[in-house]
Amino acid sequence: MKKRNKLITTPHTKRVERIPVEDILSNSLGKIYGQRFFKYRKDFLNTLEAKNNKSYPDFPITVLLELQNRCNLECIMCHEKLREGPKQTISKNAINKLMIEFKEFELSALMLGNADEPLLYKDFMQVLIQGKEAGVMDTFLFTNGTLLTQKMCNELVENQISRIMVSVDAALPETYDRIRLRKNNNIINEVNRLSNVESNIHMLIETKRRNNSVLPLIRVSFVVQEQNIDEIDLFIEKWKDVVDFIDFQAHYDYENIDKLAMLNEKERWQRGKANREEKLYCYQPRNILSIWHNGNVSPCCSLNGVNLVVGNIHEMSLKEIWDSERMNEIRQQQRSGELNIVCHTCFKTRDFEGFARVKQ
Repeated sequence: MKKRNKLITTPHTKRVERIPVEDILSNSLGKIYGQRFFKYRKDFLNTLEAKNNKSYPDFPITVLLELQNRCNLECIMCHEKLREGPKQTISKNAINKLMIEFKEFELSALMLGNADEPLLYKDFMQVLIQGKEAGVMDTFLFTNGTLLTQKMCNELVENQISRIMVSVDAALPETYDRIRLRKNNNIINEVNRLSNVESNIHMLIETKRRNNSVLPLIRVSFVVQEQNIDEIDLFIEKWKDVVDFIDFQAHYDYENIDKLAMLNEKERWQRGKANREEKLYCYQPRNILSIWHNGNVSPCCSLNGVNLVVGNIHEMSLKEIWDSERMNEIRQQQRSGELNIVCHTCFKTRDFEGFARVKQ
């Protein structure tokens, strides 16, 4: 019997699989990219281990790209102020420049969607295709699913995007309405908005079935929080035989983002000794760079990272940022156990108590 690949998840994620995700990726992307793909998965797994924190790859394994400062929802676990002010969109010239660098340094994974809804960006599909053409092996689309259309589903399946991650966060319509508010409208006008999203997910699954396609892998996610914690089992029951996998995620409290923004650069980067009992290892500075719509780059996918800028793509290459003094300072802080206030705040605001209710 062939040995199944290890289930790989991040420390703030618990997964329920309908199919063996790593095996599927190995069988599909491994056939296309060969040993390069298997090295990518090995390197990613390596970054998750705190004991390996003295080394990091020559280039980020993953790049998370925010296309604009806009979303069509105001989810209560997000931070709406990040999208205040005039609409800003990353330029096509900046994207083209990034793609050249992705190809040169053989970027393994590209993720679209952070504090934004990428489907609002009219050329989002083109960016995903550009990533594949640049040799990116693992392409992710993070979306709330409200804007999926049949045309989009056809394109996503035909272009073999590797993963589509739909954030749902509720099993019941009333819970969905409490958590995932409509943009600029706290009064819910539509009848059963959750049903609309679920229909879009089923449309995507049916498109994949009609095309007899293994990819994209389709995930639904659930940020565990006070409003939905009693629906964990119901959510699993609803989706376990439908989508390819379910991810439950730990909740982050972003109420201190604005306070951190008011600090000057010196204050943000000042090291502070952590309590001995605190577990403060974060794999992300050895794995990922997040690019925001304005070109700023942070060392993690957390929204807290907007206050810890390590460079800007309009001024530096990603390679320069990855090897920069600031990135190495963050990595050194983790080794010493003395973290800057932004990283320390991020650790302290994770809710793992509710997250523990999820059984794998």
